[in-house]
Amino acid sequence: MKTYDAREVESLPPPVRRYFEAALQDGQAMVTSVRFSQKGQFRQHEKKDAWRPFSATQFATMHPPGFDWDARIRMAPGADVWVRDAYALGAGSLRAAVLGLVTVADMRDIAASARGELMRYLAEAAWYPTALLPSQGVRWEGIDDASARATLCDGATTVALEFRFGTDCLIAAAWAASPP
Repeated sequence: MKTYDAREVESLPPPVRRYFEAALQDGQAMVTSVRFSQKGQFRQHEKKDAWRPFSATQFATMHPPGFDWDARIRMAPGADVWVRDAYALGAGSLRAAVLGLVTVADMRDIAASARGELMRYLAEAAWYPTALLPSQGVRWEGIDDASARATLCDGATTVALEFRFGTDCLIAAAWAASPP
């Protein structure tokens, strides 16, 4: 079992180093995969749509980076949309179908899907922070004392996100950066 060595973060930009010092313990196991469940509210369009309840399960792997999100979104009583959102082996995909039968979205095997899904993987890596370490392929550049840019390459796909860290040193926000 691989473990985290705190010396790995000594040369990182200050806000990133403080984040790892707050989030990880020297000697803890490196996360290799994770499975979890979610319940929450989903809104497809920021201004047009109402929030809809959803439940989902997600499985993520670190080597290679990937995830599979399987969700049910309640659009109306008795009418769920089944959504499968994934990044695996360098390819991104998203499929949504009413009751799993009538497809309303189907995107896969295009560069934009791979970029978008790998970007989601990088943003969600805050849930399994060892995935954000340089030894796991993430390159960090400082922006200022409270933010940094993370870049991740997987095969032909490269993505970058900017992370802002709160006064507790943990990740407070992440957003799409300019293309790397």
